[in-house]
Amino acid sequence: MNGPPARDSVIRRLASRVPRGRLARNTIVVALWSGTRVGVQALWLVVAARLLGPAGYGTFAGLSGLATTLSGFVGAGLALVMYQDVANHPERFGLRWRQTLVTSLATGAVFAAALLAFGGLLAGGLDAHVVLSIAIAELFGFPLTSAAAFAFGSHERMGWSVALPALLGVARLIALGLFRLFGDGTLASYAWFHACASLVWAAFAIGLVQVLLKPPATPFALGRADLREGLGFTVLWVTSIALGSFDKALALRFAGAEVAGLYTSAYRLATVLALPMDALLTASMPRLFREGGGTSTPRLTPHLFALTLAYGALAGVALWFAADLLPLLLGAEFAAAAHAARGLAFFLPCYGLRYLGTNLLMARRCKTERVAIEIGGLVALTALGAWWLPRDGLDGAIRMVITSEALLALASWSALWWSGRRRPATMPSP
Repeated sequence: MNGPPARDSVIRRLASRVPRGRLARNTIVVALWSGTRVGVQALWLVVAARLLGPAGYGTFAGLSGLATTLSGFVGAGLALVMYQDVANHPERFGLRWRQTLVTSLATGAVFAAALLAFGGLLAGGLDAHVVLSIAIAELFGFPLTSAAAFAFGSHERMGWSVALPALLGVARLIALGLFRLFGDGTLASYAWFHACASLVWAAFAIGLVQVLLKPPATPFALGRADLREGLGFTVLWVTSIALGSFDKALALRFAGAEVAGLYTSAYRLATVLALPMDALLTASMPRLFREGGGTSTPRLTPHLFALTLAYGALAGVALWFAADLLPLLLGAEFAAAAHAARGLAFFLPCYGLRYLGTNLLMARRCKTERVAIEIGGLVALTALGAWWLPRDGLDGAIRMVITSEALLALASWSALWWSGRRRPATMPSP
C-alpha cells in the first residue's frame, strides 16, 4: 500500500529539480542546436582540410578571417539595435527589421568592393575569383543570416536564433560535398560553391523571419538617432567578431599559408569545444538585457561565472587529450596541429571568461567600456602577432591568442567590478 506513494514522492522530487524557467528551456534548446553545430563544424573541418591541404585551407581561413572581420561593419549595427530594442518593445520589430535588411545590403556591397580592392595585400598571388566569392559569402551570406538570427533572438525564440547559424554550416558542408563531386580541386572552385551555399541559406533565413515572425509592413525610415546608436553597436560588433577571426588573417600575413592552416585547424577544434559555453551565454542575453546585466538578480552573474570557469577548465583538459586526433582526422600533413591544439588548452578558460565579461558589459549598457577593452585587445593581438609570428611561426600564434584573451578577460572583469562599485544594485530581486 505504501509503495506507489513512495515512488510518486521520488518522481515528484526528481521532477522538482528539472529546470522550468524560460532561461533553462532556452539554454537546453541552444545547447542542442550547438551540439549540431559542433558536429557540422568538426565534419566541415575534416573534409575541407583534407580537400584543400594546409596551405589551401590556411589561405581560405586567412582571407575568410579578414572578410568576417569586415562583416562586422555590414548593417551599421542595426541588427544589434533590433536585438536590444525589440526585446523590450516588440511593436518596433517591423521598422527595425526593415532598417537591418536595407542597410545590410547597401553596406555589404561597399565592403565587398573594399575587399576586392585590398584583399590581395594579405597574401601574394591571390586569385580575384577567390576574393570575390569569399566577399559574397562573408559580407552578404553571413551577415544576413546573422540578422535573421538576431530577429528570432529578440523574440526569445532561441532555438531558431541558434539554428540558423548552425544550418548555415550545414549548407556550407553540402557545398563541400558538391565541390568534391563536381569541382576541379582548386581553392577558386571551392570558394564559389561556398559563396552560393551561403547566399541560398541567407535567403531562406530571411524568408523564415517573414513567415514565422511576420514583421509588419513598415516604410523604411532611418534617422540620425538610429544611425548613432547603430554605429555605437557597429564598433562593438566589429571588435567582437574580429577577436575570433582576425588572428587567422594575421597568421596568413606574417607566417604564411601553411602555418595559418595548421593554427586554424587547432583553433577550430578548440572553439568546437567552447560551443556549450556560447550556448549558455547566448540564451542568457535577453534576460541580462532586461535585468541590466544582473544588477536586479545578483545570483545570475556569479552562477554564470562559475559555470563558465568550470567548463572552460574541463574543455581545456579534453582538448589536451583530443589533440592527437587532428593528424588522424585531417591527414599526416597536419601533424604539427596536434602540438598547437595542446597549447590552446589554456585558451579555453580565458576565452570563456572574456566572452562572459564582455557580454555582461554590453548588457549593463557599458558599451564604451567594452569597445575600449576590445579595441585594446585587437591592438595587443596585432602587435603580438607582428612580433611573434614571423619569428616563432606556430608557437607564436599560440602565444598570441592566449595572451590576448587573458588580457581581455582581466580587463573586462576589472571594468565590471569598477562599474559595480559606481552603480550598486538598487532594484529588488523578482
